Amino acid sequence: MKKLTCIVLATLSMFIISCKKDKDNEQKQDFYFTADKNNEKWVAQFVAFGENGAKNYVLVGNKLEEHLRINITTNSLNQYVVIAPKTEFIITIGQDAVVARYILDEDATNKVNVTSYDTTKVIMKGNFNIYLKKVTGDNTYPATINFSSGNFKLTKAYD
Repeated sequence: MKKLTCIVLATLSMFIISCKKDKDNEQKQDFYFTADKNNEKWVAQFVAFGENGAKNYVLVGNKLEEHLRINITTNSLNQYVVIAPKTEFIITIGQDAVVARYILDEDATNKVNVTSYDTTKVIMKGNFNIYLKKVTGDNTYPATINFSSGNFKLTKAYD
């Protein structure tokens, strides 16, 4: 009887642990930051957002050596607008040496739409189209980069 009880408890424990791992994996994969970068699919591997003061946010997506930061704020009509000097895309080598840097092309139509912001769960969802122009980097990097059909669902990384 003791042997049967031990087998049942061991099986039950393994079942509970395996269910918990599946739930954790689902939660981690629930966040995303994707777009078509110059017409090629771009999917960030690290995604988050942070606050830079009242109603100022930075949306972050990193894919290996590529780092996209979109800074947004709300205007007087309570619409989200892109903050030009702080929005950038950088390409690095070794995660620290910048080989190309792009800033917002203010002559283009740049849009970020926040479709929902759950302040309780601290989750922000939306879409974007961003046009950037190169300010540093040699000719091996394109002069402009367009992130189109962008979508994000991010959680807050820090306070």
